Amino acid sequence: MRAGGSRIARIAAVIALGSSVGLGLAACGSSGDSSGGSSGTSATAPASTATTTTAGSDASGASEFQTALDKYYKGTYTEPAGDPVKPPGGKNVWVVSVGQNIETSQNAAAAMKEAGKKLGWKVTVVDGKFDPNSQLQGVEQAIVAGADGIVDLYIDCDTIKSGVARAKSKGIPVIGIEAQDCSPGLFAGSVLYAGGQSFQDWIKEWGVVQADWTVAKMGGQGEVILANQNDAVTLQLEAQGSLEELKKCADCTVKKFTFTGAELGPKLQQKIQQALIQSPNATGFIAPYDAVLTSGGASALKASGRLPKMSVMGGEGSTAGIQLIHDNGGMDACVGLPTGWEGYAAFDGLARAFAGQDPVSADSGIGLQVCDADHNLPPAGEAYKPPIDYKAAYHKLWGVG
Repeated sequence: MRAGGSRIARIAAVIALGSSVGLGLAACGSSGDSSGGSSGTSATAPASTATTTTAGSDASGASEFQTALDKYYKGTYTEPAGDPVKPPGGKNVWVVSVGQNIETSQNAAAAMKEAGKKLGWKVTVVDGKFDPNSQLQGVEQAIVAGADGIVDLYIDCDTIKSGVARAKSKGIPVIGIEAQDCSPGLFAGSVLYAGGQSFQDWIKEWGVVQADWTVAKMGGQGEVILANQNDAVTLQLEAQGSLEELKKCADCTVKKFTFTGAELGPKLQQKIQQALIQSPNATGFIAPYDAVLTSGGASALKASGRLPKMSVMGGEGSTAGIQLIHDNGGMDACVGLPTGWEGYAAFDGLARAFAGQDPVSADSGIGLQVCDADHNLPPAGEAYKPPIDYKAAYHKLWGVG
């Protein structure tokens, strides 16, 4: 949502994530979901991992944050749009995933398999296991197997650069999802977001939205704890968006602590416990993606005894994250992302590349929308659902039933 690309990834189902994880996310999809728990600790966080920021003179109260929040309750999703394209059938498409033991990756891969059936494509998914070597091997396997196209799911290009370069030299288009391209670029294209927004701008805005909800719920004053994963470019952009927005709050203070993807689980839970001890008056908490909370962070918040007084912003709205909102269990809101939509958008890019069109000529329509107990919350046991039937829209663009 990573030293391997996405947010999200934005993001949803286990503890064992390595440093190669990238909104969803994003987002994403770099995160995991699993329950976890331990009681609080009296340890103090190392000074090097926590920083305090006070708002500047350009700040204001809660009203502007509520106004922005009202916009994001409505959401910025739009229907996928572009010129119709007739995708050729019989294509051999490979999806190389950052790791398939997270809900985010699973949902995106399942959507691409579903889309592949509609298009008459053979779809192979490679589990990168959150390991750069396995991810690179996946790209190389795809090339050897005669792939017509490759989707890079949540892995930064630099992590698999030699493989992507080889694919490009052989005329095999690579489409990135929540993945930073190499410089100079090697991808045939990357999934763009509503209005043609780049992933980098979109994920930064994601952080802005997280801050808007948190400040509005805090009434425009108080201390916010910001969890920042610092081994991923995209997650740092998300944190940057939150920090810049929080600085507009005159009566807010921000305490930021850092962690890496490899710490997700018990180590991160302990860091959250330490941050709560360092900030005994904090009434806001922002997580970059759901798994920060679902893999132990929510347990740390509950163990502190302060959960009823805190406003806790989560990530993409995974099944486990949505359940926490229903249960008042340590997550109060999400910025929803259906990662299956990203998968369909990537296949649209490949369809256009195969047909000789610009692979990023269509607007995916993927935007941002806040969910909480009173807005856009799906039923318990389900993940966030967008307000638009993106599958039907893509089927129409592709001319398939």
